[in-house]
Amino acid sequence: MADLNELWTAVTDELTDRVPVRERAYLRLTRLHAIVEDTALLSVPDAFTRDVIESRLRPEIVDALANHLDRRIQIAVTVQSSAQPATPEPEPMVTRGVRLPVTLDARLREAADQAGVPFSQLIREWIELGLTEMNDERQISLATLRRAIAHAAQTT
Repeated sequence: MADLNELWTAVTDELTDRVPVRERAYLRLTRLHAIVEDTALLSVPDAFTRDVIESRLRPEIVDALANHLDRRIQIAVTVQSSAQPATPEPEPMVTRGVRLPVTLDARLREAADQAGVPFSQLIREWIELGLTEMNDERQISLATLRRAIAHAAQTT
């Protein structure tokens, strides 16, 4: 496959059945930037996504890339610089107020600091993850989504 986007799409399609549902969205945030010799360079929008890719998804990604390239491959994951945003905003943003308990707000802010992203970006990404999973033709309850967010906040 000559086109990197086509290759990455094939890899993520293959991984759809092999990785946990909550981690698929991180694959969608990841881009195959280049292949240099035996290394595939992946770019991600933030440190939190990099950590998920490196700690939880590395073996699956390496196997899938090797299957498609017919050779052994390793990956290197880099965080895109802030000068090059991961995805341009296709539409204007709106502000919504959300009431949170003080302790939950503190945990969210700590998770955002650990991920190296602004608080509002972390919340937006988590909402997008939840909505993405709902659009994958899997209906999940709001309670399940809340538990997933709470779990993610505790494990960061």
